[in-house]
Amino acid sequence: MKIILVGPYPPPFGGVSIHCKRLHTYLNKKNLIHKMLDVAKIQIKKADDIKQMSEIHMIMQLIVFEKKSIVHIHIFSIKLLFFIYLISFKHKVLITLHNERFLDSLIQKNKISLYFLTIMFSNLYTVIVMNLKCKKLAELIVEPSKIDVISGFIPPEIVPPLTDGEILSKRRLHKFMIASNAWKIRFYKDEDLYGIDLLIELMNHLVNQKNIDAVLIFLLPEIGENNYYNTLLEKISYYNLNQKFLFITKPMEIGSSLWKISDLVIRATNTDGSSISILEALDVGTPVLASNCVERPEGVS
Repeated sequence: MKIILVGPYPPPFGGVSIHCKRLHTYLNKKNLIHKMLDVAKIQIKKADDIKQMSEIHMIMQLIVFEKKSIVHIHIFSIKLLFFIYLISFKHKVLITLHNERFLDSLIQKNKISLYFLTIMFSNLYTVIVMNLKCKKLAELIVEPSKIDVISGFIPPEIVPPLTDGEILSKRRLHKFMIASNAWKIRFYKDEDLYGIDLLIELMNHLVNQKNIDAVLIFLLPEIGENNYYNTLLEKISYYNLNQKFLFITKPMEIGSSLWKISDLVIRATNTDGSSISILEALDVGTPVLASNCVERPEGVS
C-alpha cells in the first residue's frame, strides 16, 4: 500500500517538521511509494512532491479521494480526533505523538471522557510515542499492544559547516559556547516551556558572578510571544549580557551545524518528547545538559 505522511513540512522549522522532512527523504531513498500532505499553517512554495493543504482539505482528501493506504499522522488535537477516527475506517492509520503535552492532560480527564477517547483511538493500527513516560500515559486510552516507543530521531544526511557570520564571530571571541533552541516561545503549566528565563539567569551567574568567558546562542526561528520576548531582551540588557546572549531569529535547517561547534547544548524544558536537538548534539559528539522532565538518552547529564 501507498504511504501517506500527514504533518508540517519545513518551513517553519521545528522538531516535528524536521522529522517529517527527514522521514519523507528516507522513504524517497528507499523508493517506497508515498506522498507528503503538508498541513503547516505557513503556506510557502515547497517541492513539487509536497502537497500543501489545510487540515480540513487533508481530511477530505483522505476520506474521499485517496485509495486505501497507510496513513502516518504527525499532528494531533482534540478537534481532529473524531476525523482521525473516521479516516481509520478506510485506511490503516498510525499516529505519532511527538510530546507528552496532550497525554499529560489525560490525567485530568474523568472516566466518561477517557471512555470516549478510548473509542476514538480503538481503530488506530499503532500509536507511536517518544518515551516510556508517554507510553504509560497513553495506556489510559490505548491498548498497550498498540503502543510503540520509537525515537523520532533521523540524523541529517550531512552536517554542513556553519556559515552564519554573527555566530562564528561569537565562537572566535569566547572560550566557551553554549547552544539551545526552541521552535518558538511557548508556555506550559504557566512556565516558559523552554526555560529561556532560566538560561538568562545561568548566563548572569557564569559571566557576572563567576567571570567565565562564555556566550549562549539561542535558536528561535519564530518568536511566538512578542511581549514576553521583549521582557527577555530587557532582562538580558539589565544583566549587561547583550554581547553574551544571542537570539538567532532566522531559520537554521540543520541545527547540528551549531551543535558541532558548541561546547555544550542545554535543553531546559519542563516537558518534552524525543528531543531532536539532544540527539543531534550527541550524534556530533557535543555534551548535553537537559532537564529530567522525561527519560533522557544515555550521555545526557
